[in-house]
Amino acid sequence: MTTNYFKLIFCKLYQWVKYLNVDDIPQYTTLCVYSLLVSLNISSIFGYGFYFIKGSPLNIFSKLYALYLILGVLGLLYLYFIQNRRYIEMYKSYSKSILNSRSTSILVIAYILVSILLFISLIWLK
Repeated sequence: MTTNYFKLIFCKLYQWVKYLNVDDIPQYTTLCVYSLLVSLNISSIFGYGFYFIKGSPLNIFSKLYALYLILGVLGLLYLYFIQNRRYIEMYKSYSKSILNSRSTSILVIAYILVSILLFISLIWLK
């Protein structure tokens, strides 16, 4: 069986939010966190792409650009994960051994750290 890491990361984040008992709607908290991370990834890709093509990074810090990007990603991820309660089926499709494994936790933590660090590193590009 091949692993879909995009779904696996969402399910692991969902598991953490459920475990922390942050609120009554963990799927939406997970959706917001994952949307922010994916938006950081997209901004980093465009920023580095413009840096290597034009020699200066794209002005990714525009508030309007950030708002459109985050809302667009949020909408797409909502349609993919939350609509028709798909996140429950996805969450149940992964065995407890996969979601509770240490390697899955390390993978998700590494994804979070790399996403944040790549975005922050755009600040030093000039």
